Amino acid sequence: MAIIDALGYLKVCARWFLRSLTTKHRRQKKAICSELLECFDTEGETFLFRIVTGDETWAYHYEPETKRQSMGWHHPQSPRKKTFKITPSTGKVVMNIFWDIDGVILVDVMARGETINSDAYIKTLQKLKHCYR
Repeated sequence: MAIIDALGYLKVCARWFLRSLTTKHRRQKKAICSELLECFDTEGETFLFRIVTGDETWAYHYEPETKRQSMGWHHPQSPRKKTFKITPSTGKVVMNIFWDIDGVILVDVMARGETINSDAYIKTLQKLKHCYR
């Protein structure tokens, strides 16, 4: 932390997200945060053990070049070959990852071509419920 301070770096939050929230969403967010703070005040540290957090991200995957395709002749003094991935991704999938204070609980990869809607999220949350028991 001292090195980061010495370099003059600051931790930046995604402030732009709050501006995109409607008044209704801001009120809901404030109410939820107040409720969580109350729970922490009454239960103390044990409350933290009941929190489960999730994140959704796109994962890109590539067709790897085979070892035989990347081989070539060189002498000991030649510089190392630098390779860069210039091929476009083969595809992308949505991953939902859930974790708690002890670590990862569930990594759910949505099937290719599956529509991201409320039914898909319900299935994911049912899987989470099953894993968390």
